[in-house]
Amino acid sequence: MPQDCILKFFGGSLSNGTLVLNDTYVEGIKGFKSDLIVQGTVINPSITSDWFEMPIEDCCNQFRWIFGLSNASEKPVDITEGTYTIVTNDTVTNTDITNPGSPA
Repeated sequence: MPQDCILKFFGGSLSNGTLVLNDTYVEGIKGFKSDLIVQGTVINPSITSDWFEMPIEDCCNQFRWIFGLSNASEKPVDITEGTYTIVTNDTVTNTDITNPGSPA
């Protein structure tokens, strides 16, 4: 994706392949389908799990993409309240996780 673009989802989505963001601003929900690899950097104030379709059986890869964007962009992560199935032995480190609904 070219630098400094805005990616807006109005009910559509991207799937199957690799999307490399380049200081991109992302708007909308569930725009990144579960078979899409998302990499690069965003200029949003934070990375949100709402951008990603979360498979019921295992959403490990989606969290890999979320935390990868967070680390590359140096932005915090907002994870929407819910139940997520993660099947992995990996450990997430050096990531700033925020919950906007909880007290500071």
